[in-house]
Amino acid sequence: MEVLGFVAFLFVLCLAFWVLIFLMLFAPYMALLMILDRHKPELAAKIAGVEYIPH
Repeated sequence: MEVLGFVAFLFVLCLAFWVLIFLMLFAPYMALLMILDRHKPELAAKIAGVEYIPH
């Protein structure tokens, strides 16, 4: 039973590590796109890989 608890602990620790890595990579990218979208929407669309359609 102790081994099962240790394996569960390692599993949760591993999941937390990968979520942290994902957020470290994804959050700055999304923040950059949000800031650019307010000031230079054409550039934000180019970085995101979508077509810019002016309003």
